[in-house]
Amino acid sequence: VDFVALMVSLVIVISAILTGLYASYKSESKRFRKAANALGSFAGLALVVLSAVLSTTGNGDDGVKPWDQHWSFYIGVSAPCVIGLILANVLSKFAKLEDPEIVTLSVECCYQNVGIATSAVLAMFDDKDEIARAMAIPLLYGLVEAGLLGCYCLVSWKLGWTKAPRDEQICVVLTKTYEVAEEDEEEEALKDGEDVEGQKKGCDADSRTITLSITTSTLNSGSSSKPDDSENDDTPTPI
Repeated sequence: VDFVALMVSLVIVISAILTGLYASYKSESKRFRKAANALGSFAGLALVVLSAVLSTTGNGDDGVKPWDQHWSFYIGVSAPCVIGLILANVLSKFAKLEDPEIVTLSVECCYQNVGIATSAVLAMFDDKDEIARAMAIPLLYGLVEAGLLGCYCLVSWKLGWTKAPRDEQICVVLTKTYEVAEEDEEEEALKDGEDVEGQKKGCDADSRTITLSITTSTLNSGSSSKPDDSENDDTPTPI
């Protein structure tokens, strides 16, 4: 096992997580956070696709396939997700948490970052057969957690345990984030509008100032070039 490559991959993953947290802390824009969340979701989906490709491309037909494993493999990989979901719900109920908090805690306990496991597998092994055998674990766990937590979140939504209204259309629920309150979004949009309006007013004020300066300069130039009437007056001065 190449531990140097393993540590490098882990450092890259941890650095990306810390950078994202720092960017979210420094940025007050809700739009930036939504865009970063969407980008992270796309990256997670890409990792699932990568795991599926690598786990099914072993050494030909004789290679290890994720669907050609002993039954204990599927039980052992799936059990932590199922047991974790049950225990998280039971313990959070005993702690008397709110329903949205219970759902959040349950999802966080079960939804593990398979991207770290994928990076570790790619760094630890060179043989395609070994990579396929090891990659089958994060692939199966990712599929189990996606299916199980997807059903759990759907049932929780219909039971009214989430912040999303239960009578809302599912397409809206899947595409809209309820982590940010609507009044915060309206406040940010209003703030952006005020900033644009302020910039426009500043530009108009600068334009008026420049125009006034040009007009004043023109008037001063005209006054200085006009001959003095007292010097050209031929009327004799009385004695």
